[in-house]
Amino acid sequence: IHRNPVEAGLVFRPEDYVYSSAIDYAGENGRLNGVVVCK
Repeated sequence: IHRNPVEAGLVFRPEDYVYSSAIDYAGENGRLNGVVVCK
């Protein structure tokens, strides 16, 4: 599932997709620090 943005041609590496958790699985901190819930 992490490769979907790559296969779609949106990015070159899964870690480059802003909304991906691939970078977290690689042991790094992701770009998003929290979750915002809008009602």
